[in-house]
Order: sequence, then structure tokens, then C-alpha cells
Amino acid sequence: MHSDDQPTGWFSSRQIDARTLIVALRQLLGVAELEQIALKGLGMSPDVVDALEQAQQRYEAALSDIRHVRDRLTPFEDWAHRKGGGAQAAARKVGAPRDVARDLWSFRYEAATDTVTTGPFTVPVSAAIPAATELCVAIHTAARAVDVKSAAEVLSRTIRAITGAGIPCDGPKGPVVVSPDDDTRTYVFFNLSTIPEIERAELAARVLAALAGAGLQLRPRGFPQARDAQEHLVVGEALLVGWA
Repeated sequence: MHSDDQPTGWFSSRQIDARTLIVALRQLLGVAELEQIALKGLGMSPDVVDALEQAQQRYEAALSDIRHVRDRLTPFEDWAHRKGGGAQAAARKVGAPRDVARDLWSFRYEAATDTVTTGPFTVPVSAAIPAATELCVAIHTAARAVDVKSAAEVLSRTIRAITGAGIPCDGPKGPVVVSPDDDTRTYVFFNLSTIPEIERAELAARVLAALAGAGLQLRPRGFPQARDAQEHLVVGEALLVGWA
């Protein structure tokens, strides 16, 4: 929208971009709303939930009319017949149908003011960019918090399952190594120098059975190969731990 206008047939490319922008901005708000529901359902800490909620509130404060402007676009056919919801529904209760159609019909991007307007509602494009950027960061931060929590549970459950089967995995020099690669992944591999070759297959079977009992499984880091997880362990490959 800030680049040169390119007429497309009889329509301005900026007007096309304006419609795409409004739908995307409203969808981003919907993502934040859905994620808040998911965060609460997953039992995430209040700090994580509150941080996303506050970011959403700042987003809506910066783009206070985004819901109304988007409602003008989708469902367009309802607004065209003066049957739309939201602002148009409220206007119908107090105004004549012709007034409602006139006041809530137009949709345009004004390059001079860098705003998208429909009727009395306005979305400032210059404010949309930083607002959307901040909300995207907040959404990603909250999602990563979920990943970190899940990974911590996987790591803890992996160690409990293996040690519960009587297999030491409490350090890098033991026969079985449980290694958190970063804060979202856990790997299991054999320290082959400490395990006689004749015992590796049996030990791998015990590890896999212990993890399966804990609702976990091992997967190769790349695409699955011909060998199964037990065969991967036996040759010393690091396998990713995940939920079964």
C-alpha cells in the first residue's frame, strides 16, 4: 500500500491491498483470542496468559475500529443488503434503512492520510504495522512458552521412565544418555563405549518399553529410515523423544 499504485483493470492495487490488510489484521486478532482459550485449557501460568491478553488489548486500542471495518468486508453480502451484524445491526435499530446503507457502505484507502475507512470507522495503516508486529511477537512468545512447558514434561518423564526401569541415565558417561538439545527437544542415545555390543539390543528394547509405558516414543531426527528405533539406538544414533 505504501508502494506505487498499480491499476489492475479498473481497480487500484492499493484498494485491493487495503482489503487484504483489513482481513489479515482481523485474523491476527482472532489468532490471539483462540490462543488465549488454548493457554487456559493447557493450564499455562497466569503470567503467560496475561501477557498475551495485555498485548491484545494494546492491539485493539491502536486499531479500535478493526472489527467494524472487517465486518464491512466479510460478510459483504449481508452489509450490501443492510442485514449485516455489528455496527450495521446497531445502526438499523435507530436509523432509516437508506441512512444505514449510505453511512456504512463506502470502503476505501486514503493515501493522503494513510488510513482505511468504511463509514465512520477508520484504521490507521501507520499504526497497524507496529501493532501487528507486537501482537505477532506476543503470540509467538506464548506459543513458545507452551513448547517449553511440554518439553520440560517430556524431559522429566523420560528420565523417570528410564531410571524407573533400573537403567542409569544420570550423566553423559552413563550407558544411556538423556540430552536436552535445547529448551524444546530431548534426545536419547547410547554411550556405546560403556555397553558391550552383545547387550545393546536388549538394552534398547528395555529403554523403548520403559518409554512406551510412560506414553513416549523415540523418532529419528530426519526422515524414518529402514531400521526401527531399536536399531537406531543400537548403533549409537541420537533419537528425538516425543509423545506417543
